[in-house]
Amino acid sequence: MTKLDIINRLWSHVGDLLLLVKGQGVKPLEAIEAEMNETAAACQAYTDADDDELFQLMVKKEVDKAVSKIASLM
Repeated sequence: MTKLDIINRLWSHVGDLLLLVKGQGVKPLEAIEAEMNETAAACQAYTDADDDELFQLMVKKEVDKAVSKIASLM
């Protein structure tokens, strides 16, 4: 999950919690908490790495996906 994905999810959690407080929520608190825990787990990838390491990891991941896709076409 990218940093932007995490930020998007955090705002989604805020929206879900606001709706819940207003009594208009669709998701139960337990579901929101579970999603927040997933988001927190996704943040762990960024805790001990600096931006250069993250960039290299993301590039490697994208290259690996591209190589796999090309290999599947052969």
